[in-house]
Amino acid sequence: MANALGYSRLSDVGTIDTQNKQIVSFCDRNNLTLVKLFSDDGVSGGTFNRPEWKKLEAYLKKNPKQIQYIIVTNSDRFSRDDFIETMLKRRELQDKYNLKLLTTTDSLDLDISDPMTQLMQTIQAFTNEQERQKTIERQLNFQANKKSKGFYPHKAPLGYINKKMPDGESHLIIDETKVKGVRALFNRFAETGSVALAKEAAKAYNVIISGNSTIQRMINNPIYCGNIKVPATRFTKGEIKKGRHEPIISQELFDLCLMQQTGKNHVRHTIEEVPLRGSLRCWCGGKLTAGRSKGKSKYYWYYVCNTHKENLSAIKLHDQFEKILETLSFSDEEINYLKETITANLKNQNTEKDIAILKKQIAGVEQKIKNTEMRYLTNSEISEATYKEVMQGLKRERTFLNDELKTKTVKVEDYLQQLNNLLPKLKNFKYAWQQLTVDKRSSFVNIIFGGVLYYRNGIYRTPTPSSIIMAKALILKEKGLLEIEQPFVKLGEIPCVPQAGIEPAPPLLKTGF
Repeated sequence: MANALGYSRLSDVGTIDTQNKQIVSFCDRNNLTLVKLFSDDGVSGGTFNRPEWKKLEAYLKKNPKQIQYIIVTNSDRFSRDDFIETMLKRRELQDKYNLKLLTTTDSLDLDISDPMTQLMQTIQAFTNEQERQKTIERQLNFQANKKSKGFYPHKAPLGYINKKMPDGESHLIIDETKVKGVRALFNRFAETGSVALAKEAAKAYNVIISGNSTIQRMINNPIYCGNIKVPATRFTKGEIKKGRHEPIISQELFDLCLMQQTGKNHVRHTIEEVPLRGSLRCWCGGKLTAGRSKGKSKYYWYYVCNTHKENLSAIKLHDQFEKILETLSFSDEEINYLKETITANLKNQNTEKDIAILKKQIAGVEQKIKNTEMRYLTNSEISEATYKEVMQGLKRERTFLNDELKTKTVKVEDYLQQLNNLLPKLKNFKYAWQQLTVDKRSSFVNIIFGGVLYYRNGIYRTPTPSSIIMAKALILKEKGLLEIEQPFVKLGEIPCVPQAGIEPAPPLLKTGF
């Protein structure tokens, strides 16, 4: 029997018992040994920094090659993070530990190396991220609406406390134990412009502040002079509104603090002229940094390895890289073929059977609710506490099944809609690259080239290409743009000494890099 780990997650109030039962049932049906079950209850899927998920990864690290599957009920239980980061994490787990990450609707023989499967998983990850973004947007709109009415829908900042009032709203009330220290902080900063002295002034009134960033945030927060900053949303502009709380300091003192701060904050900007910095590597394994040199009329950017001190023209590398992206772009015929194939696969999925099963399960839960009500009414030995506990569990299970039914019902339509949004972007990888922010470009490089892209002898190279690269590997090689190389294993600490006139083989490409 193959071994599996189960993972369930719920960010809202409710229960994950149903998820766990489905994972156990899946393992039983497929003759899998469920070694351990990890459950994050009340944790967002917007990050992989979750307590139980970190324990799962630690377990895999301690027990390599012992686990063949990770089972989740739905892909959004695995992650609702940025879809590129989600696909990178999926690939990392599958490649590093030689396992499959499956949902309870997948089959064990799912070919995770198949380009069609990878594209479907990418679309699903993109859909999950979009749903998370919609939830966040709803929350932000709610908060912006509260702030525009003068309320502060967050944890009270230092100097205030939250208090529920008869009108049902949470109001900010001055914290009398901290207010003197906060006023002293603002007064001292307005006089000196010194964060350290402002911190000492607050400490004199037993208000202890750790970290300079806390004071910087306080100085920039108009809440202290009685105002609330309403952030911009998709439908409204950002503005400053009069709050319903009592100010701790005057508007004049607040303005003085801002004036003292002018010119003292230095924001570090990401250098857009060298977007491959941090993603591209030298043949020795070190990440290339960037610099610039002054020409006759302008500065010229270059990439450099700190070990070999060899400068590589950024203009040349960028030109070659954009030609790679142009070669990877899909033709109209390829796009149409992908769309037809994926659409056919989606429509051929056995969703009708899944929907029928879910409806039957919902009907079964409804019957259990009726039976429980009848037993409670006719049997005086059943306590009210026991009745409420059982009913709450059944109702939570009914809610979960109804939500899953809605997901199954709209799944094909959602996929097709996301497909129509995603496929046109494959026609021009160069344009898609140019539209990305610098941090997104780094993720883009990682997912296309599998996290390892280096430059050697005038050509890009990678041992970990994505399926998109493999489809056009020969064309890229013929054009002298990119070569797919076999991974090398660095044995112990034996140095890689070059012979006369021969560049050493790249030691960076070690297994599991």
